[in-house]
Amino acid sequence: MKKVVMLLLVIMTMVFPVFAAEGDTAADASKPAEPGSVQEGTTAKQEDKNFKLEFNIRNRLESWNNKDFDSSKDDAYSLVRQRYSMMATYKAGEVPFFGELRFVRTDLSPFTSLELQQLYMDVGKDLRMRLGRQMMSFGDGRVISNRPWGDTQIVFDGVRLTAKEKYFTADMLALNRFQYHKPGVGQERLYGMYAAWKKDQTEIDGYFLTKEIDQGAYDDGLKQIRVTGLRFKQESGNWTYGFEGMRQFGCDSDKQRDAYALVTYGSYTFNKHPWKPSLGFNYDYFSGDSNPDDNVIHTYDDFYQKNHSFLGHMDLIGCKNVRDLGFVTTSQPNKFWKTYMAYHIFNLDKARDAWYGTNGKPFLQDPTGRSGTDMGTEFDFNVRYTKKIWDINVGYSRFWPGAFVKNIYGGKADPADFFYLQIENKF
Repeated sequence: MKKVVMLLLVIMTMVFPVFAAEGDTAADASKPAEPGSVQEGTTAKQEDKNFKLEFNIRNRLESWNNKDFDSSKDDAYSLVRQRYSMMATYKAGEVPFFGELRFVRTDLSPFTSLELQQLYMDVGKDLRMRLGRQMMSFGDGRVISNRPWGDTQIVFDGVRLTAKEKYFTADMLALNRFQYHKPGVGQERLYGMYAAWKKDQTEIDGYFLTKEIDQGAYDDGLKQIRVTGLRFKQESGNWTYGFEGMRQFGCDSDKQRDAYALVTYGSYTFNKHPWKPSLGFNYDYFSGDSNPDDNVIHTYDDFYQKNHSFLGHMDLIGCKNVRDLGFVTTSQPNKFWKTYMAYHIFNLDKARDAWYGTNGKPFLQDPTGRSGTDMGTEFDFNVRYTKKIWDINVGYSRFWPGAFVKNIYGGKADPADFFYLQIENKF
């Protein structure tokens, strides 16, 4: 059965884009999204006024060299990641239904899956109830995002109630996270409120959310992370700037939590230049723990943030115990092409705490704190082309390890390299 499914999907990859391109059934792509991310919106021919079928086919070649910073080991490898999605919208009267099937495969792993990624219904308009399996993203994706760079994304089962009134939107959430092929010991729940106000080029968001994981017996194994935050974004002429502050509290079994995060950014775009070049910066701070052995956790939990968009395209660093000063420049030679370059300077917030990966687990740690806080620097370069059904990304990144890594490795650590070519078809 798997071989039959694979054959059908390969045929779809080769045939459907050709037909769509010849018939011009898809509109030109809109303004390119952030380099390295994935636009979830697609266009398709609507078969009738109540039914629409869409396809998204994505293949990505990734090549890594020296990912562990130790060149004495030959750990270079390449892989192809395949993702095929079919999305259907059906409107029964005033109630729309949406479903998405997704097939995922990597050539270095036997993992192959055909998953029901989304299936929900919407009831109401100004006061809307979305019931079922769904993805979500709020604001800049700093607290909840669908993490579009991944093969399977963050999805939830439950209810999302949305109220809209001119400039104001409020969402009430009561959901359980659904994890593909990763059965946990306990259930992971998300509930709370996210409110947003937007007028012209000004955005102000506020939220209070809880992530709750029952790791066993309720009294002894409950992990409860509450986050409250405020976000501000302003576009004024050629300038774009903003900030977002977050505080976390709650409990992790018998320990208490007290953690913070602050992100700020700004950019200037030369809009009168035909290429619209821009220069910008970002500063991201996610607290760490100076004493991991006491009863208070000061390490920030990354919640459901899309790390890839903010802390480097190599995805080596998670949003925990880290400070990142980044510099970004972009250009858009025409409406189809866009370039992106960034340089990040990473430091641990607390020397005794760990360097955490995007999976939330420690990657490197010196419990004594003597190895310092200099994690290293990363350079990212990306070129993106979007036209009609085509969305093509080519990128290269290099990470130079700092004193923290070298000290842990006995004085020597080597740069890591990452290359990718991603081709996505939407029709």
